[in-house]
Amino acid sequence: ALESIFINVEELNRHVLSIQKKSEKFIKTYKYDKAIEEYSKILKIYESLCNSSVESSLPDKVKKQYWRYYEKYLFLKMLNYQNELTKTCKGQYEDHSKNLKEVLVKMSSLKEESKKFKLTQMDNKLSHEIKRLNNEIGKIKQIINLQNKASLLWSKCDYENLYNTYFEILKLDNNNEKIKNKLDKLYTLKTLKKQFDENLSNNNLKNALMIGNKILDHNPNDTITKNKVFEIVDNIFLEVSHFKKENLKYLKINLKTVRTSALLNPILELMNASVAAIVIIVGGKEVIDGSMSVGAFFSFMTAL
Repeated sequence: ALESIFINVEELNRHVLSIQKKSEKFIKTYKYDKAIEEYSKILKIYESLCNSSVESSLPDKVKKQYWRYYEKYLFLKMLNYQNELTKTCKGQYEDHSKNLKEVLVKMSSLKEESKKFKLTQMDNKLSHEIKRLNNEIGKIKQIINLQNKASLLWSKCDYENLYNTYFEILKLDNNNEKIKNKLDKLYTLKTLKKQFDENLSNNNLKNALMIGNKILDHNPNDTITKNKVFEIVDNIFLEVSHFKKENLKYLKINLKTVRTSALLNPILELMNASVAAIVIIVGGKEVIDGSMSVGAFFSFMTAL
């Protein structure tokens, strides 16, 4: 039996290498679960040898190969967990955090296993991966807190602080396209809101109304701006009504002035003509009666 084992070591290696090549193809296509199945076959072969009655007679090389393959098996399991996690990264942060915690438990189990069998290199890799997962969980916790804060700010329509909050989220998750799109929209809203408030403070109601309508186009649920727009419309109608009253008042005054001006010239001309007629009649009578000479009368008329 011993002799047959030593003779078949090379055949064993060839068989194991053929399985290993098959698993490498799966690794290249990221099918880690299939690769794990192949490596589990290799481990079963070595385990059957190690558990046999000839285990003490096995070459050290065979025993070392077993641990090398076992370490590779653990490493593939780690990659498979990472791959599972990558597929769930596109979900909500709460779901992603849950998946991270599940993978962290699996990684911790692998670490215990590698520590138990003194696989130092694998143990170091798993320690690094567990640290990364803990950091990722902490980061997602921060993002969730910031999202809750953003929801509160959105209900208050506080676009300035909302923009800053989403910017903080983007720093933690810089590949999130949804957050980038929200930031673009919020930048526009933030700028419009600033212009809206400035026009309101300067009592420039017409421009404020125009900008307020633009804000509502971007966010129809902005009740604060909506109420202010209604107030502006009411104020504009009140101003128009007040303007009409004052305008009518000034119109009446102007019409009265025009009528007075129109009557003044004819009255003055009539008075002048009447005075001249009276002077001619009185002076002519005086000349006829002989009380005044013609020369004196014309001198008086010229002087008048």
